[in-house]
Amino acid sequence: MMYAPRIKKFIVVIAMATAIMPVVSMGDEKEHYSISDLSYGTSLFNFFQEKYFSAITDLTVAKHHKKLNTQDKNAELLLGGMYLSYGIPDKASEVFTELLDQATETTTQNVRDKALYHTAKYYYDAHRLEDARKFILKIGDTLSDDFQAEKLYMLINIYINEGNYKDAIPLLYAFSNNSAWKDYSQYNIATALIKAQQQDKGINLLENIAAMDANNYERRILKDKANIALAYTYLLNNNTDKASTYFENVRLEGSQTSDALLGLGWTWYQKSLYDNALVSWLELANQPFSSYARQEALITIPYVFEKTDKAPDALHHYNIAIDSYNIELAE
Repeated sequence: MMYAPRIKKFIVVIAMATAIMPVVSMGDEKEHYSISDLSYGTSLFNFFQEKYFSAITDLTVAKHHKKLNTQDKNAELLLGGMYLSYGIPDKASEVFTELLDQATETTTQNVRDKALYHTAKYYYDAHRLEDARKFILKIGDTLSDDFQAEKLYMLINIYINEGNYKDAIPLLYAFSNNSAWKDYSQYNIATALIKAQQQDKGINLLENIAAMDANNYERRILKDKANIALAYTYLLNNNTDKASTYFENVRLEGSQTSDALLGLGWTWYQKSLYDNALVSWLELANQPFSSYARQEALITIPYVFEKTDKAPDALHHYNIAIDSYNIELAE
């Protein structure tokens, strides 16, 4: 699975709107811009009030009655962005395609780049990757840093899908510093390389992520994922010592804790240290929430008891596993 930064539902249109009416983020001072187009201004007002349906309706009606400034394409970009965020990609594609078809000298490069970006994103989300790549490669250099980073992220994933790592890896150096998109792109390339039996290159990229400064929520999760990927890679190669090190680097209370406990148990099991393996798996089995890792632990625990000639304990834990699986099936 490929990973990307968590993005709020309306980040696309918020980014476009703030480009139109910037707000200074430092302190309370704000910059104010006048909107000469009443219909566009009304739609923006409703947008910032989170009345998205009303905002779309305002722009659609104004466009139908030709009340929008034909020279200003920001309203069209806002409409297309809201269509995307509202889950109507076909309508969004119509808006962006119309913008590109009408591109003239009066249409700024930034407007064209945004339309190309959103059209590419539409095809990317629809898994029409060849079409997405075609539009991505037409985009200029006028996008905001975040849009530019997501453009690179999409292109990297397209190259990964094609097995084209030669073109994907150099793009990592095109990101700005401290970009979350770069971190996720690097993780996706690394795991793809390992699956493609290019383990040395993949491990090197994962180790960079595992060693990075986890100074925010997303990076902490990604760092845990990198440690898990490294640990299982080494475990599959029977290098239990290195696998244990990476499993133990995973946070005790995080989204990857279950996978870490499961894997750590298997490292002990491969060393025939069955009591140690049981400690990890019993901890996992006692977690209050269900996961695939917990379900696997429920069946490995009685297996180890049976292997160590503790039949009563094995029978007891087999029954616990059966009861738990029945509950899961019912749910």
